[in-house]
Amino acid sequence: MFSLYFHKLTINSLIIPPIKHLVDDLTGLIESGLIFAAFFVILQQIELTMKIHKLFLLTVFLAGFSHFSVAQIGFDANTSAEGSITLGSNLRMEKISDLNFGDIVSQSTGGSVRLNPSDGSVSSVSGNFHLMGSSSAAIFEILGIVGQSFLIAPGSYPTQITLTNDQGNTMTVNSFQIIPLSGSLNNIGSALIRIGGTLNIGANQPAGNYINTTDLTIIVSFQ
Repeated sequence: MFSLYFHKLTINSLIIPPIKHLVDDLTGLIESGLIFAAFFVILQQIELTMKIHKLFLLTVFLAGFSHFSVAQIGFDANTSAEGSITLGSNLRMEKISDLNFGDIVSQSTGGSVRLNPSDGSVSSVSGNFHLMGSSSAAIFEILGIVGQSFLIAPGSYPTQITLTNDQGNTMTVNSFQIIPLSGSLNNIGSALIRIGGTLNIGANQPAGNYINTTDLTIIVSFQ
């Protein structure tokens, strides 16, 4: 069993930095021993300029432990690359896509936007919003032994995370939906895990660069 958690990322610019900078930062943390293995955590980056709200949840999970055990098998976790982790010789997990709410133009009233984890589409909108651009669910892949069983325990992760900008304004993402919560690897030894959720936007939400201030821990067990 191992845990995945949302790592906090401080962004000092209104412009979302290049992914290379994020990779360099993660590499530095790993080399310094602060993070032992790279995995799928969702780091929130939002650019809100002139009422145009862009939310990008970058799926980069970080595992903050130096040792993992799966069922009766124990082994060390080996960092392989950003967005992936190798668990022993038979299990591997990799990022496929990020959680992306697209571009949202808000009005004077608040509301919410929900993404369907099945296909990443906007499944519901509450409030007077204009949606632009494409959206996508977060997806990561489990690779390992054919028939290997896995379980993500319901209620083992927080119900909400908070996003905050430099002025202390906040938004939240909640009602996370993860599918499937359990299953087994198919005949080629893989399974896809999809994550959706709801973005809550306040009335006259101030522009700014919003990041997560709380961690989202997801525990995956292999049997």
